Amino acid sequence: MMRYQQGDTVAFDELYGRYAPRAYGYIRKHIVNEQLASDIFQAVFLRIHSSRFKFHSGQPFAPWFFTVTKNVIYDHLRKLRAENAVNAGVDFEKVLAVVAPEEQGESAIQNLDLSALGAEQKQALRMRFNEGSTFEQIAKSLKTTQSNARQLVSRAIKKLRRNNESK
Repeated sequence: MMRYQQGDTVAFDELYGRYAPRAYGYIRKHIVNEQLASDIFQAVFLRIHSSRFKFHSGQPFAPWFFTVTKNVIYDHLRKLRAENAVNAGVDFEKVLAVVAPEEQGESAIQNLDLSALGAEQKQALRMRFNEGSTFEQIAKSLKTTQSNARQLVSRAIKKLRRNNESK
């Protein structure tokens, strides 16, 4: 990986040859649909390429690689779920009730009252769950940092849960 970071394209070919079969097998264990698995497989290596400078020489490559692979799978599934919800005409509240709990690992949000949220929080939630936007895209749209975009979404979900529990 260090050679690839320095511009050695042959090093990428070696990484691909070594990790592609394992990555595809890992993806197919989690994704039954062959076309989707192929799309995710390609996205993994695109992400490896675009994230190559985030890899640090002091850490082992395989765990980093499979963390990237797992994150690409999750990103694709989240986006698919949001797209399916929007395409099926599911309203915003139902999308949140289905997607947000899985994101947070808690029970479902029922009977949401969005009036407690600020405009930025509502927009961040809509972008994240209705449009399947990444935190980077949300940050650009709201002219803020990725970290702040994550906080906006997280705090909005927490506020919705607190309001729901107090009813």
